[in-house]
Amino acid sequence: MEDVEKTPYQTLAKAVDNMSAVLSDNQKLNQALLQEGVLRYENLMHEGQHHFESLSHDGHVRYEKLMAEIQKREDEIRQENKRNHEKESIRQRFDAYIITVISVLSICASIIVSNYWDLREKQIDLKRVELMQRSNQESVIQNRIQYLQSQIDHRFALRDQLMDAMVKMRGIRDIGQKQCKAGQYAGTNPENYQEKLFATSYDLVGACYKIIGIFNDEIKQETLHFLSISSADNGNICEKNATTDKELRPLQVKIDNQIISLIEGLEQQKNMLMVKLNSKTQENFGGQYVEKPPLKNSN
Repeated sequence: MEDVEKTPYQTLAKAVDNMSAVLSDNQKLNQALLQEGVLRYENLMHEGQHHFESLSHDGHVRYEKLMAEIQKREDEIRQENKRNHEKESIRQRFDAYIITVISVLSICASIIVSNYWDLREKQIDLKRVELMQRSNQESVIQNRIQYLQSQIDHRFALRDQLMDAMVKMRGIRDIGQKQCKAGQYAGTNPENYQEKLFATSYDLVGACYKIIGIFNDEIKQETLHFLSISSADNGNICEKNATTDKELRPLQVKIDNQIISLIEGLEQQKNMLMVKLNSKTQENFGGQYVEKPPLKNSN
């Protein structure tokens, strides 16, 4: 029984011993391998150190040569950059100069163009003002010409009325005076003649007073004198000292000549204005003023 019980323990102990032996062998093997690795590492280190030492001199020379080349290249690059920087600075200064010159020229050109157009506008405005002034002057002259023409027409109408009334007055008086006998009117129907004489005298009064304020004082006085010596109210036409046609006719001619002279003066003023207007019209537009036809006399 005891033998049977000891058998498993023995077996277990034997197995443990075997495992211990195996572990011991493995440990020895590992130690051997470790030592071998350490030796190999040391050998490699020695070989590497020797190789490095053999290469250090050549490598140092190559390194110094390489560094010298690098330094030289850096110096060349630095010089190149410096030259490029100087060129760029010169180019930038030149560009700035060109831009400044162009800007100044542009400003000058703008000022010149602006001043030119301002001058042109002022010239155009001045020309427009001159044309307006000339046009206004022409309008004033035209209005003056038309006014003078209307005054001429009006004076001709008054002159025609006055001369017609004077002629009729002279005619009726001359007819009556040719029929006077012994200081009295001896014609047929004295009442009818007297009526015609007063009617003609009345028409003369109207024609004479129409010219007052129109013609000068000399014509006014001469006309009123003609009226006073020819009027039916101035005594009997058959009296010895009665005014005859020999006195009235020259007085009428004198008055007519004075009126015509004044009207001709107005005509001369109108003609001078027409010459002036034509010169202005030709100067401005190359045209010519055409006078409007005069108004027709009413009588």
